[in-house]
Amino acid sequence: MSTREIGLEAESRAEHELIRLGYRILARNFRARRGELDVVAEEGETLCFVEVRSRGRLDLGRPEETIGAEKRRRIALAAEEWLIANACADRLCRFDVMAVDEDSVTLFRDAFRQDGL
Repeated sequence: MSTREIGLEAESRAEHELIRLGYRILARNFRARRGELDVVAEEGETLCFVEVRSRGRLDLGRPEETIGAEKRRRIALAAEEWLIANACADRLCRFDVMAVDEDSVTLFRDAFRQDGL
């Protein structure tokens, strides 16, 4: 499988888990000028920007450990664009991370914060 195919499979597994947990999926693979959002969903009244990370080999580190400061910044910039494009600027929102590996799918709610959101 190509890296892209592995990523799509991880996103599909993550989406199924989010639905199982009661999230409502609003968008997937939203591309903005300054970044991309893997999944945009609602959990209750909260708008969630979910970054999906996967790893085939855990000896290289856990998937959730691979989100550096620059990646968080690009996710936040894309989230700002999504909020504006969907007239949701006043919504309560958070950034979640879904870690996918061979054996498990793990959700980290409120995984990181960005100023202004």
